[in-house]
Amino acid sequence: MLDPDSLYQVAPTVWETLRGTRPVFMHLLDGYVDAGSVAGEIGDHLLAQCEHDRMVTFDLDQLHDYRSRRPAVTFDTDAWVGIDEFELVMYRMEDAHGRPFVLFIGPEPDHQWGRTRAAVRNLCRDLDISMSISAFGMPTGTPHTRPSLITTISANKGHTSGNPVMFGRMDFPSSFGAAIDLDLQQRGVDAASLAVHVPHYLAQAAFPQAALAGLQRLVDITGLELPLEGLEQRVRTNLADIDSEMAESTEVQGVVQQLEEQYDDQVSQQRGPLPSADEIGAELERFLAERNRKDEEGR
Repeated sequence: MLDPDSLYQVAPTVWETLRGTRPVFMHLLDGYVDAGSVAGEIGDHLLAQCEHDRMVTFDLDQLHDYRSRRPAVTFDTDAWVGIDEFELVMYRMEDAHGRPFVLFIGPEPDHQWGRTRAAVRNLCRDLDISMSISAFGMPTGTPHTRPSLITTISANKGHTSGNPVMFGRMDFPSSFGAAIDLDLQQRGVDAASLAVHVPHYLAQAAFPQAALAGLQRLVDITGLELPLEGLEQRVRTNLADIDSEMAESTEVQGVVQQLEEQYDDQVSQQRGPLPSADEIGAELERFLAERNRKDEEGR
């Protein structure tokens, strides 16, 4: 393996400000599955609302497959005027009380997973992080008209005690974030990942309600004072838009009503599983197939 520490550059002045603080490490990578753009919505919101400084920049050209995921370029009238460059960055962030934490965002690596995982482990070790946490959207058969459920994935039973009952054991393709969680967990770090349930019929669009639910749980678990206001307004606007579109289709209304009845029954009984492993797997496969189709069309 090539030297993991040569894969990134550190801003020394920013790094030194974290010495001895034992920050929370939050990773919200654009990965294999993020229904409703939960991780993306939370990451963009935190960068817009919190004080931050670039601390670690990865050499993404070694890691990214640009033919698979291409950056967007802007055409105006008769000229190219800009391009959205991909970046994989760790930021030093501050919550409302000035408490520092680390935010790791950008596209997950397409190549050199082992080397990048080693680099992240080394950085987290040197930062002496207090815990690692992430969030992503998971497509499920739940309605948008009910609170977004969250399944917390963690070896720490204190984080998972309120989980909705879903399924026991299941294998599916890993995200880079899941690999990070396992690496850090095996080294004694308190690691948790929040799988926020997103209605399968909204999986391909941004769903701020799920992002807000995920952010609120991040606050509960980490104790960080993170801003909610901007997302709360986006939730109200988004739900109004969805209801307006639903009003034009009795078929969609019927599907949502059926999901509402199933949701209410499961919550009221506080027993019995939500969608089965096979159903979750089917929703996941449909989501990934649609994502892959769009990636192919974008090439």
